[in-house]
This record gives sequence, C-alpha cells and structure tokens, in this order.
Amino acid sequence: MTGAGLQKYFHDVPELLAHPFFDKTGLRDDLSIGDVFPAIRKNEVHFYHGGARLCVYKGGHMLSNNRYLDLPDKGKSRDVRIPEDRFTRPAYKAIKQKCMAWRPAGRELVVVSGLFPEFSIARSNPSAGRALLLDIECRFPGSPEAAGAEPETDQDMIDCLFLTPEGALVCAALDGFFRALAGKLGNAASQ
Repeated sequence: MTGAGLQKYFHDVPELLAHPFFDKTGLRDDLSIGDVFPAIRKNEVHFYHGGARLCVYKGGHMLSNNRYLDLPDKGKSRDVRIPEDRFTRPAYKAIKQKCMAWRPAGRELVVVSGLFPEFSIARSNPSAGRALLLDIECRFPGSPEAAGAEPETDQDMIDCLFLTPEGALVCAALDGFFRALAGKLGNAASQ
C-alpha cells in the first residue's frame, strides 16, 4: 500500500479497556453517554471532549496536553503521560474543564462535540434508525503539488464521518455551516 487514503486501525483494545485510567476516572462512563468521543488513529485512540482532544491512548499509556495537566509549557503545547495520581474522578473532571477552557465556544469542533451524545458509535444505546458518527477530523493526504507544505498539514480534512442505517458512509465538512451559525450566535449574544 502506498499510504494513500484513510488509515484507521487500533490493535490494543484489551489493554485500553484494562488501563486503570479508563475506569477509575469515569472515561468509560463518558463514552457510553456520548460526552467523550473516541477517534481511532494509527494505532492510537484520541478522545475528544468539548471541542478539543482530551487525551490519547498510545503505546499502553494515557497522555494529555501539558496545559490541561497544569504542567509548565514554556510556550509549547505537548502530550505528556497523565500521572497516576490523576487517575481519579475529580482529577479527570479538572482535566476535562481545562480542555474545554482552551477552546472558544464558537469553534467548529465545539459545535461538532454537540453531536456526540446523539450520534456517537461508542454510546451504550444508539438510537435505532439513526446515523452513527464514526469519526471526526478525518484527514486525507493532500495534493502533492502543495510546494513547501508540511506533511502533517498538507492534508484535506472532513469534520464528520457518519454511517447511515442503510450502510452508506457520509462525509461532512461543516465549516461554512458553522461560520454562519457562529455568526448568528454571536449576533444573538450581543443583543
């Protein structure tokens, strides 16, 4: 395979489910109600909440942004292992609050996160006859003509990937819709 196309796989499911962070914090509960959304990447699972990536399961470890953990950032955001003393419900709640605080309310992913409770494939009881949200921020390789572009950013992205009850995949790039919605919300808030 040449590496083109959508590449999603994750082989570490038993280890993820056995990781103490998964149950001790309430992450499993949040997935079952759609408050947090799991997105499979190349042998990682990214967990999204409130419009931002809350944490990542990678190589047997849970990581989060240093800023959500109140660790020094020296002007640079990076993923760090979540210390075991944070494997508690109160500490997890604090990480979620920090995560949301870094994303302005009008951002596209904040609005997309509103879809999680209704459409997430990870929900305990998905609604019968409804589309399922399979992925968010799906990235596809970009055009090779983009001179000087970085490999990570030279990609096309769609906001949501749904599976319809009929088995069709539906991609949704919602940026224009959300710009209009954010404008309307901003106008309503200023009145």
